[in-house]
Amino acid sequence: MPAASRVYRQHARPLGHTLNFHEARLQAARANQQRPTVKRKLRRRAVVERKLAEGKRHGMGKARYRGARKVLLQQRITVGLLNIKRLFTIDPALGDAARA
Repeated sequence: MPAASRVYRQHARPLGHTLNFHEARLQAARANQQRPTVKRKLRRRAVVERKLAEGKRHGMGKARYRGARKVLLQQRITVGLLNIKRLFTIDPALGDAARA
């Protein structure tokens, strides 16, 4: 055996890996996600998260004004505009009727 390989083997660390401190919790959560009731909830959550993300892109991520009443007004206006946008997306004929 060459001298270089003997030196390498003397200083090599044993192979293996360490698990995360929370690995048991992660495995339990993954198993829980396979249940039908949890799958339905996760699908619903994805829909809601997508709508919240769209609201954030349209200005709900940061308040323009100070005060709870003004912030609430800004959010209501933004949500109203998003609902109108969805109406035009669902039925493009509405947009054509408005242009005529």
